[in-house]
Amino acid sequence: MPTPNDLNLPDAKPENGRLIDPARSRGSVGMRENPVLILTDDLRRGREIASDLSLLTEWIAVRLVTDAADDFDAALVVSDIAFSRPSSIAGLRARLARAASPVRAHVCVIRRDTPHDRAQANALGASSIVNVKQRAEGLRAGLAPFLPRRAAPKTQPSVAASRAMTDLLEAARSGGFVPPALADKGAEVVRKALDDVAIRGWLEFVWRFDDATHQHCMLVAGLAAAFASTLGFSRSDTLRLTRGALLHDIGKARIPIEILNKPGSLTQAEWTVMRTHAPTGFELLAGQGYDDETLAIVRSHHELLDGSGYPDGLRGDAIADVVRLVTICDIFAALIEKRPYRRAISCEEAYGILSKMDGKLDRDLVRAFKPVALASGEPAFARAAGRG
Repeated sequence: MPTPNDLNLPDAKPENGRLIDPARSRGSVGMRENPVLILTDDLRRGREIASDLSLLTEWIAVRLVTDAADDFDAALVVSDIAFSRPSSIAGLRARLARAASPVRAHVCVIRRDTPHDRAQANALGASSIVNVKQRAEGLRAGLAPFLPRRAAPKTQPSVAASRAMTDLLEAARSGGFVPPALADKGAEVVRKALDDVAIRGWLEFVWRFDDATHQHCMLVAGLAAAFASTLGFSRSDTLRLTRGALLHDIGKARIPIEILNKPGSLTQAEWTVMRTHAPTGFELLAGQGYDDETLAIVRSHHELLDGSGYPDGLRGDAIADVVRLVTICDIFAALIEKRPYRRAISCEEAYGILSKMDGKLDRDLVRAFKPVALASGEPAFARAAGRG
């Protein structure tokens, strides 16, 4: 994903994976809807719970209980920890003690339904206890009374796409096989979701996710699918482009979490590591049955026409058209995503920056992207959290 440094914007820092922050919700998120804070000792499980809750609310944050216990202002808490780990219990207790306002509901997910674990959940102040085997149903039952009724949008394809993205990232993190069939499924459900809700609705769904890499890949995939539709691509070509966009930052799964989530500026050495995500993603997928276009997107989405990109310094005709398309979507997504170190950039402003990148981006494709950019509308986070 292009960073503000790549675009020569001021005050550049890395993405830190904390886009919906309960600590920033006072007077903003709280005015619209009670945010839900998921406290866990396993980020993968936390993301799965966020996906379970995505039909109930768009304001969800995931935090590790082992992180520093900062204040938070979330009245609704879901906890999911292993009671066999004293450090997890202590971390959860410390987090709950630092709540800035009373916790109205604490839904505790227990991984083993034993009298001991139920007693431990009660000791931690759980208002309801959910057996992990009935997690989705139990979470809805425990939190729904505290959340406003929402219209039932056509979000099932969106949720399916999110689950596919989670599985792809987890497979990449484990260093194992990243199934092409799973990527194909993800691309198909992204395409279906765009048919249901269009690009603005897709953005509204994507902003709900707290993990920056997950959110960004979903955002770029949706933009790519919408761009393909605008260009009149066939269904098969749309799916190929969307698949590449979904996987473009898969190499980020192998970047150390302390670099991905660093709240301050990266050192030069850390930037060097961060920029390995493109060739790392390529190496991860090579030999696993992916087509050349997908591999080119994963490796070369940071290349620019004037040769100033990375990792290979490609220029001009050496950069394939599908890569140029995804690069435009990638830069646009990076610009409209919230960063703690700069104000949110509106879709109109972001497109204005793209249009001034002559010599770096394909001018004709940038012009063709304009309807997608303007249809994206104002980012949801900007309306909720304001600018600055």
